[in-house]
Amino acid sequence: MSISGVSASTANILSGLLGSSSSSSSSSSSSSSSSGSTTSSSNLSSLAQYDLEQIQTSQSQLSAYTEFSSTLGQLQSAFLSVLTAPYQSANAGITSSNTGVAYIAPTAATNLAVNVTQLAQQQQVQTGLTTTDTTTTPGFSTTATQVYNTGSLTIQLGNVSSANGGSFSSNGSAIKVNITDGSLQGVVTAINNANTGVTAKLVQSTTGNQDYQIQLTGPDTGGANGFEITGTDTGSSAASLSTLNYGTDSSTNSTNYAGSVQAAQDAEYSVNGSQLSSPTNQGVPVASGININLLTTGSTIISQPEAPTSITNAANSLASTISGMLQTLGQFTQSGGPLNSDPSTVNMFEADINLALNQTYGSGQTELLSQIGVTEQSDGTYAVDTSTLSAAYQNDPNGVSSVLSAVAGALTQVVQQYSGQYGQVAQNITSLNNQISIYTGQFQVDEQVSSAANSQAASAVQAYNLLSEANGGSASAYTSEV
Repeated sequence: MSISGVSASTANILSGLLGSSSSSSSSSSSSSSSSGSTTSSSNLSSLAQYDLEQIQTSQSQLSAYTEFSSTLGQLQSAFLSVLTAPYQSANAGITSSNTGVAYIAPTAATNLAVNVTQLAQQQQVQTGLTTTDTTTTPGFSTTATQVYNTGSLTIQLGNVSSANGGSFSSNGSAIKVNITDGSLQGVVTAINNANTGVTAKLVQSTTGNQDYQIQLTGPDTGGANGFEITGTDTGSSAASLSTLNYGTDSSTNSTNYAGSVQAAQDAEYSVNGSQLSSPTNQGVPVASGININLLTTGSTIISQPEAPTSITNAANSLASTISGMLQTLGQFTQSGGPLNSDPSTVNMFEADINLALNQTYGSGQTELLSQIGVTEQSDGTYAVDTSTLSAAYQNDPNGVSSVLSAVAGALTQVVQQYSGQYGQVAQNITSLNNQISIYTGQFQVDEQVSSAANSQAASAVQAYNLLSEANGGSASAYTSEV
């Protein structure tokens, strides 16, 4: 044991008493009564003996907590490897026969025939009226480039039903947009500042000339994100705002927006013959736990083998790590164990681990570790029922992966709470180091006091003997008493 902060002689004494093999040279370890130094704990004063016992106890606990801290580090590494394994393997073996039609999204889970007949779209329209003049000044001077009259545009969001020939039904209150600048840029700015969900921008005409027109885009893909526009004039010196009208009248739409119209619509597709729809092309569900991203119309076969062995391996790894951990914790606190005299931290850690193991994760059909076949056995260990795991995975693959990763993540967090810089184990180690330092310093003081007292007593005996000899007497009785 390396002892700092004390004299060399005291360090040598403590090293010898604590059985250390790192004692200093023997030149500083005199055993004469005049020096007061000793290597026998039986010759220590009661205070120094108490200090020594406290140092020994703290050293033993420090060694135990250092070992416990190392164990926690190994556990954290094991749980982290389980944490990512289920998601790394979730898409293993899943293929798309035509990746140009659809590819596998990151949240995947038997062969599925997918036929995409229509992609989801945002409503987008582009005005037929074009001009090279895109800006003007307020007040519309004689040199201004006013394109539209002043007035207002009323924008109504709603649902476009493809089942009823594109019929529109509103889904909230209409928003009025005041137009005080009739230039193209003025109209665009007014629409965007109104925050209606419809966005506007200037785009260059496809005629090849340096002409510009207004493009209007709905808030998102899907039939529920359509819009209608109605213009009302207050001025009369330029084009009517009604030329920006867009609604259920297809002839008006074609005139006002020059046929450049993209309707709001859901994606339409079938899975093994069942007709389905989606408001988006991303993460489109085709089966429990399998989502695909749609790229174009066409057909593809989505294939995945039965539950991959990597999922079983991840579950087995989790179960074996938990079992080994609980067995190790028991060894720390059992009779004769390194923390048997101070089991509180280990007991709290084990309670938090059990809480994490029995917690509910997520809100789907698979929420518990026991639902995927990972359960506690009669001997306190954990094991995996592979038949239960396989059935759960076939029914809800994404749920199985989520629970495995969530449990591993929760266990990792528990370990971190104890082993981190401010965790209970780290605090205990710091406290024990402080105790050793304090009692080592106190031992030095008590050993010096004891040495001084012994020296004084020896001097008194020597003086009395000299006096007795001078008078022809004997001092043996006094010497014995001292």
